[in-house]
Amino acid sequence: AMLASYLFRASLTSAGALLTRPKEDFLNTLTMPLSAWPDDLDWNGHVNNGRVLTLMDQGRLDHVIRTGLLGIMLRARTRPIVAKAEISFRREIFAFKRSTLRTRLDAWDERRVYYVHQVVRRDEVCAEARLAIALRAGGKTISAQQMFERAGAAVDDAFRAAKLATS
Repeated sequence: AMLASYLFRASLTSAGALLTRPKEDFLNTLTMPLSAWPDDLDWNGHVNNGRVLTLMDQGRLDHVIRTGLLGIMLRARTRPIVAKAEISFRREIFAFKRSTLRTRLDAWDERRVYYVHQVVRRDEVCAEARLAIALRAGGKTISAQQMFERAGAAVDDAFRAAKLATS
């Protein structure tokens, strides 16, 4: 049931990203509507803590589609794998309460790409996660620069200029 729900959501996110939400620069913070469903809830009646991270997957999917990064990743035969996740919970998230998911590509270095996600309801952050994403290709981890090169894509000057060192 969880896989079916995940795939259904991924198809809705993909359709929304392609058909209804505007294309964006990959450095912008992107937003999308988010609703929790009954199968997201734990016995306390709010969204299960692990499920919040699963919902945030949809934000990264929306981001790579709307920014064009998905095409680059496919051409480079690159798979994004979550290497590390840190999450803070500030408010409960309930089923059918409209929220917004904010997703931002925050930084990158030679080993990882870093995303920040926030679930926001009425201007209050309910949950915030910071994720380190490994880019895997050919059985090894590659840098974002290598992904662009493998895809034959020009690395935008803004991408180079915005590169942030992380510790």
